Amino acid sequence: MQQLDDVLLHMTAAGLAALDAEYFVQQGDSSSSSSGCSSAAGSSVDEDGGHQTSSWQLPAVHNCSQQRMQGSNLQLALLQLMVPAAEAADGAWPAAIYLVQVPQQRAAAQQVVAKLQPLLEDVGIVKVVHDGRQDAEILHRDFGVTVKGSLDTQLLAGLAGLGAASSSGDNTQPDTTTAANSSWSDCIRRMRLNELSLLYGYAYTDVPSHKRGGTAGWLQRPLPPRAVAYAAGDVRYLLPLAHDLLQQLPAVLTKLSELQLQLAQQGTAAAAAADG
Repeated sequence: MQQLDDVLLHMTAAGLAALDAEYFVQQGDSSSSSSGCSSAAGSSVDEDGGHQTSSWQLPAVHNCSQQRMQGSNLQLALLQLMVPAAEAADGAWPAAIYLVQVPQQRAAAQQVVAKLQPLLEDVGIVKVVHDGRQDAEILHRDFGVTVKGSLDTQLLAGLAGLGAASSSGDNTQPDTTTAANSSWSDCIRRMRLNELSLLYGYAYTDVPSHKRGGTAGWLQRPLPPRAVAYAAGDVRYLLPLAHDLLQQLPAVLTKLSELQLQLAQQGTAAAAAADG
């Protein structure tokens, strides 16, 4: 638990963290396993270094909105936190990625998550997530944790896309055709983290598709190097990505205000024509 104490102190000092979670599919009774918390502070993850576990495969179910219908079978296995560098009264904290493994055994899992609960529920500590709805739902369902102070990059990307759609040619005109609706949908669709990261110039650590399938990887102690690389990659660039998206908001809001005015004017004209 000492490493968890370090995570708490670092997050408190920074007031900001990127957050993600990984899951395994619960099948029957879960066996007991110990918890762990590893740090990838200030260094890249070596996917090929260290002992390889040849049987590890990326879980088929992780943090994907497509799997929300399976949510009742998901059990939290890992919390990823990327905390930026911070100054504190007792010294400086370098930027670090923490991978907190959550035990399968319920009481032990409750103990680990309860340690992090005050910070997860602290609205003053910003948690940057990507499509964090499922994570929030499962944390609340299984541990009674209400995640507060979250900023979702998927929502920011959707808003940026909506702003782009509002100023792109014919999309500024009200149109109920299938083509127009499709164009708007393309701009505001839910964008996966790997897509969004690459769009903004950030490398994304993925695992080849032939490695996907099993869920045992997140339960191994310690995590295999490929699992560490994948998990760390999910939070490595969330903070700068959120920064880039937030920088677009003033222009986006201006475009949407112009669209709102246009729609109001056309709506008034349409109402007058209907009355006439």
